[in-house]
Amino acid sequence: MGYRADFIRKFGDLFVSDDARKHSEGHDVESMEFDEQTEIVTIHFIGGATKCINVSGDSLSAMAFDVIQNGLW
Repeated sequence: MGYRADFIRKFGDLFVSDDARKHSEGHDVESMEFDEQTEIVTIHFIGGATKCINVSGDSLSAMAFDVIQNGLW
């Protein structure tokens, strides 16, 4: 697993924590994964819905911004 995939996994963990869910900050995220070949982040939501975000060429901070802006709101 590359550092970008590891970052997305850990970033996704922030939204699935008990504290985030308790305060309605989890956005019903179940998990996040990063495909290193396509440079797509897939957000898996509780209930089975998914959303894909292209993060091609993004830095880690830009990846986080794109995921929040395009995936959660």
